[in-house]
Amino acid sequence: MRENQISINLESLQDRLASTSQIYETLSAIRKIGYEYVEILHSINPDDGTSWQTVLKQVDLKASSIHELLTDIEANPEAMIEKALKLECKYIAVGLARNVIWENIESVKRLTESLNNIGRMVKDAGLRLLYHNHNMEFYKLSSNETCMEYIFDNTIPSMVGAELDAYWVQLSGDSPTRWCKKLTGRLKAVHLKDLGVTGGSYEVYIKTPICKELGGGNLDISGIIKAAESVGNEWYIVETHTNWLDGDSLKTAEASYNYLKSLVS
Repeated sequence: MRENQISINLESLQDRLASTSQIYETLSAIRKIGYEYVEILHSINPDDGTSWQTVLKQVDLKASSIHELLTDIEANPEAMIEKALKLECKYIAVGLARNVIWENIESVKRLTESLNNIGRMVKDAGLRLLYHNHNMEFYKLSSNETCMEYIFDNTIPSMVGAELDAYWVQLSGDSPTRWCKKLTGRLKAVHLKDLGVTGGSYEVYIKTPICKELGGGNLDISGIIKAAESVGNEWYIVETHTNWLDGDSLKTAEASYNYLKSLVS
């Protein structure tokens, strides 16, 4: 992993991006920490009509990718393609497929068909569609395969790549390093947040899994990065969107960046 492969999803800073002035202030701070790239999130935008191109140029950042809802992409794929082209980034990530009924194979099949169709349009524009997982995709179908396996077995590799969220893979009981290798040729981005457990009251003897800053939890981040590197992954994207250090998203983003920087080869 090189330092210029590190990016951060804007959900990681959602409490500091409510207005254009906050966006400028926060992204300037992110650049000062050392980040060169951000992943633009569908739900965060300047509030005065300023374009993301203008903002990023002003603060000396670039977009690694855009992260969008499947319903929005399906409704207007041309607009998403135009957005990515204007930001000069190669990847459109499907961040959430809200309408899929994961227990229903026909619903999951419709998802794969939609991804193939959109992926073809995106490829024709010189870009690449990536599918981002949460935990739902690890529901096990009656065929004894997970929805995640079904999705990548039934989408066209040249049309649909992967943005693997290592946290959700691990929390679902599977192996992030196994999935990095399984997605050889398709893995283009990895979402990274660490996995720890709550402290809480001593009376609560079973602790709850939580998202942590990178290096603050128990995920084998170094091993995941090595596995991703081995299959040609391009982006390592920080997504520490809850349980911030001292309640401070910027402090958490800095700690995560410094941890990743310590792993740069």
